[in-house]
Amino acid sequence: MAAVRRSLHPFLAPSFETLRYAFLMSSLNSQSRGFRNLGHDPGRFRRGFGGTVASEVGTDIQPCNLDAVKAGDEIEKIRHEFEEAKRSFLKIPVAIKEMPKMNPKGIYVNKNLRLDTIQVYGFDYDYTLAHYSENLQSLIYDLAKKHLVNELKYPESCLQFEYDPTFPIRGLYYDRLKGCLLKLDFFGSIETDGCFFGRHKLSLEKIKEMYGTRHIGRDQARGLVGLMDFFCFSEACLIADIVQHFVDAKLDFDASYVYEDVNHAIQRVHRSGLAHKEIIADPHKYLVKNVSSISLTFSIISMEKIVSFAIEMLQKWYFKFFVSFLQSQLLCFLKMLKQKGKKLFLLTNSPYSFVDGGMRFMLEDHSGDRNSWRELFDVVIAQANKPSFYTSDHPFRCYDIEKDTLAFTAVDRFIPNQVYYHGCLKSFLQITKWKGPEVIYFGDHLFSDLRGPAKAGWRTAAIIHELESEIEIQNDESYRFQQAKFHIIQELLGKVHATVVSSKRGTACRALLDELNEQRRQCRSAMRRMFNRSFGATFLTDTGRESAFSYHIHQYADVYTSKPENFMLYPPKAWLHVPYDIKIMPHHVKVPSSLFKIW
Repeated sequence: MAAVRRSLHPFLAPSFETLRYAFLMSSLNSQSRGFRNLGHDPGRFRRGFGGTVASEVGTDIQPCNLDAVKAGDEIEKIRHEFEEAKRSFLKIPVAIKEMPKMNPKGIYVNKNLRLDTIQVYGFDYDYTLAHYSENLQSLIYDLAKKHLVNELKYPESCLQFEYDPTFPIRGLYYDRLKGCLLKLDFFGSIETDGCFFGRHKLSLEKIKEMYGTRHIGRDQARGLVGLMDFFCFSEACLIADIVQHFVDAKLDFDASYVYEDVNHAIQRVHRSGLAHKEIIADPHKYLVKNVSSISLTFSIISMEKIVSFAIEMLQKWYFKFFVSFLQSQLLCFLKMLKQKGKKLFLLTNSPYSFVDGGMRFMLEDHSGDRNSWRELFDVVIAQANKPSFYTSDHPFRCYDIEKDTLAFTAVDRFIPNQVYYHGCLKSFLQITKWKGPEVIYFGDHLFSDLRGPAKAGWRTAAIIHELESEIEIQNDESYRFQQAKFHIIQELLGKVHATVVSSKRGTACRALLDELNEQRRQCRSAMRRMFNRSFGATFLTDTGRESAFSYHIHQYADVYTSKPENFMLYPPKAWLHVPYDIKIMPHHVKVPSSLFKIW
């Protein structure tokens, strides 16, 4: 039960305040008396961070009423605080090491969800049920660049391009008018180090020159295209490489044509079936099997013991239970839902032959029986044409698996083990009689998969594969160390700006500002390198704000997690609640109520 309780509470994570407190308690406890003698109360360290720092501190100091002498005294005090903070930066405080960590496999809640009310589970296929290796991005990239050269007559030198997995992240925007790849924050502002023209990062001065301001207005937003699903990695990288090639070759080009051509090439790769054939021909290279942790436990036992144990199990009635140990976590999850009496459906844009090959590889190869994976689902719909599926009146068609043809008879009911093509949400609900709130749909694309169901009243679960790796980085001591440094420096900068107006800053003030800004730059750079060297974290900007991608998750996903099978870690009737201390994204750090009792 203790393990279950821990899994039900993945939100016990440290806040920015907690991280800062760990630093301060490690260095200021011994200095607090000295600080009070200097006229500075260490309790003031508990003020907020971020964009509100200056205004909060300003309410205490009233900088407009300070004369030059008093301002100098205040700057000296801040300088003293900075020197004390730098001494605490020499090692990671023990308090940081002991702080609770977020669960990389947790379910994170934007809107309260009662699993006991969910009777129907729906799934997308690509990057939801099926997860792929990085080899797939390279495959799509290579096939798309060949299409650009062979069909659209791009320079043959483009064939020399290679996919760079260290460059793109999910959730970027491409400006079709200016040709820039942008990372935006939750409020639509361009991240300072998140604007690339080709493969060249633009400076803040260049960003302001091109856009006038870092904030993207409504008129400018109309020219932006969101790159939100997992297939966008190869697309973003190819766009940047094409733009850089034209710049280096000093060729005139229209940024909107580059997007249209690359997007057309990427879509062509999918619709032509070229990528599908490569994946099915070599599934071990492209598909990732998620074998259960129990089977991994068996893998570290000697083969002799495994064979001996298996023979013994053969002689007992529960051998079938032993075989289930060797099943994938996904298969265990789907079977568990069926055993609980839940209805399951598959709704994907991919063709059936591709889905069938992948599902057989992932599920049937180690299932212990040879029954078709389709028996797990009450309804299987392929080539659904999402997102138009949610708004169109397109009829369903029965698909003949053997003949690869579509029937002409009308579909007024769903037959078990039958496959259907196309269709629309309106007909789907009329046939199944499933009511919106009792249905939850899992998908990876926030717009194509989840926006329609959210508007239709379904509950939605976003599958964000990179969530696991980013949480693991945020749990790391080195990241929390840099994060705490960053927010302490942010507070000191706020105090400086609130103490002295820009027109009256002396040499000491400017020197302190320069040092603080350099320290802040180093912290940002260190944290960025832990995620992605070009754009940093997927969910956060360098300033600690949530990204625009996080905004869309918050808008369209009731819950989000890295894999559907993570739901196995929670009781079937669990109530998933928004954490009481939520800021915006529940997997980010939180402020425990006990913190307010420290001072």
